Amino acid sequence: MSWFALTRSYAALYGRVHDTLHLDLPGFGTLVDRVREDHELRVNGLRLHFDHQVGRCYGRLLAGEWNEAETHHFLRALLDATPGRVTAVDVGAFIGELALELARHPRSAGVLAFEPQPRCAAACAQSAVLNGFGHVQVVNAALSDAPGTRPLVVDRRAPSGAVLGNAGEAGQPVRVTTLDRELAGRSGPFLIKIDVEGGELDVLRGGRELLARERPLVIFEYNQLTRRRFRLEELEPVLGDGYTIRRLRADGRLDSDLEHTWNCVAVPAGSPFSAAAAALTIG
Repeated sequence: MSWFALTRSYAALYGRVHDTLHLDLPGFGTLVDRVREDHELRVNGLRLHFDHQVGRCYGRLLAGEWNEAETHHFLRALLDATPGRVTAVDVGAFIGELALELARHPRSAGVLAFEPQPRCAAACAQSAVLNGFGHVQVVNAALSDAPGTRPLVVDRRAPSGAVLGNAGEAGQPVRVTTLDRELAGRSGPFLIKIDVEGGELDVLRGGRELLARERPLVIFEYNQLTRRRFRLEELEPVLGDGYTIRRLRADGRLDSDLEHTWNCVAVPAGSPFSAAAAALTIG
């Protein structure tokens, strides 16, 4: 058995143990590091380019499974019930798991994906080509509250936890831009997903004009890590009036329990997303 085949089998076992026993098996990253060739993955009907040099980024995708299935379920149900076509903005696109899901939906007007890690951005772009998604644009840059250049701090053992550092810190220099700069003059409706390991508030601060002009629906990470970086109370004035923040549940639906969250959804009132989000809300 090849290292790639062995890694895929272990990824499937890892997923089963995690889902049933809520335990993370050791050694998965070390096993992935032994894969020395690129491959193509098939995940729920999509083709994904596997770059072995960033193999630890793929997680359960190696077993043909989504890493955050609940987000996929929510996005599909939301777009199914949203009238018209939607432009998706994926901030922290990584290797493109959600960007590709958004791109294949028939209501997709296009996907703009931002990813500061060069190899991850390249893998995302290559996967878009594999699937014939010419409406996916991948930008190798980070988003924050001001443009410039900042260090990206990446732990090789857990590259999904890469964070933007401050000037003077050690890290790989990356270009930083803002939502307002990148989407100036463009009209929605927009769906924005943000997963930047605690920098979500800064990303939205860099999009105040967009938020006021277009009132996008925003999906953002809010867990034990991001709670150390900002509070929902700080997010509310940046979003502006008319937004309701909901928890994204493990079943892909929404509720109002904001004490036990992994991802949250900010839904703008009176938007094309309102009715669809309300139908997915419990309580």
